[in-house]
Amino acid sequence: MKNKQILIFLIILIAFCLLGFAYEKSKNENISIFEEGNNIIFEEEQTNEEKVVSFFNALKETDYQKLSKSFTDQLLSELTEEQMYNLRQILFDNLGELINLKDPQTLDGGENRTILFYQADFEKESGVSIRVTFEEDGKMAAIYLDSPKLREAVFKY
Repeated sequence: MKNKQILIFLIILIAFCLLGFAYEKSKNENISIFEEGNNIIFEEEQTNEEKVVSFFNALKETDYQKLSKSFTDQLLSELTEEQMYNLRQILFDNLGELINLKDPQTLDGGENRTILFYQADFEKESGVSIRVTFEEDGKMAAIYLDSPKLREAVFKY
């Protein structure tokens, strides 16, 4: 009986050690660990650059859950699901689909913010400026797109 208790204790100890190892590894490799029911889920966190690409993919797919996944609370209130449809229509009507997102310039936005500044090519216009602001916690706080066609389109809608 005592051997069985020792064996159970060792199995539990090994399980906790493995979980601790996975947690420490996740801190170094941008992996989130959370429980869903009885399962432990490992989810890889995205870099700011990957979040920008995901934003445009989600906009193309009209997937608000994916689009807003990394928004700050303020951006969530400013860019609602209904407004996503309007934004998508303006972008696709005037620029078409995103073809190329060039490597960003990273700027210090002050107050623990990071700004990524991109030049992008769309089907109907090249050299579109995109500026994305991220908070210190990695949440997307703002996204701005600028181009002659977009400035002209603002007056249409």
